Amino acid sequence: MRSARNGSNQLYAACGEKVRSFDEFHYATKSWKRTRRIIIKIEHADKGSNPRYVVTNLIGKPQFLYDKL
Repeated sequence: MRSARNGSNQLYAACGEKVRSFDEFHYATKSWKRTRRIIIKIEHADKGSNPRYVVTNLIGKPQFLYDKL
């Protein structure tokens, strides 16, 4: 996740336009019976980073799932 955020920051600094990047990771809390897939969308613009998270069990590329569902 940190690499996606850093990449968005660097792309924004280079081009000066809004940048969106997507990543995924698995996460679990003590109350969950199993790990969950977390999709993250990081948008970087003139006001800074704006991360958003989606918890899913669907199969597919992170950007497709985030944009289409």
